[in-house]
Amino acid sequence: MPPEEKDSIYLLINCLIALIAAVVILRPFFNGFFGKLKYLNLEIKRTSGSERRRWKKKRRRLFLSLIPFVKDNM
Repeated sequence: MPPEEKDSIYLLINCLIALIAAVVILRPFFNGFFGKLKYLNLEIKRTSGSERRRWKKKRRRLFLSLIPFVKDNM
């Protein structure tokens, strides 16, 4: 097997390992995020008027919390 093919295989294996590690590390964060998002969407569907606007504002803040320097105030 030529050295270029070995390098390609090693690069592919390293990328797969990095992807699996990222999924394992970030999974608890995304589970919490999607749980909160589901709750907020249920509240938005349940309410109307000014209360609905408040829940939409909370959902917007949740999405903004994905940006590292914005805090989630839920």
